[in-house]
Amino acid sequence: MRLSFSKEVRASALAPLVRVLYAPLVRSALARLAALAEEEQRSGA
Repeated sequence: MRLSFSKEVRASALAPLVRVLYAPLVRSALARLAALAEEEQRSGA
């Protein structure tokens, strides 16, 4: 029981850090996808 508790605590402590680290990566990936979709629409139309 103690092991699972410590795992939960560690996960909850790491969650904000992971979010801070991955937010820019996710944002840039979404921006890249949006740009690609825009180019495809432009070339298709």
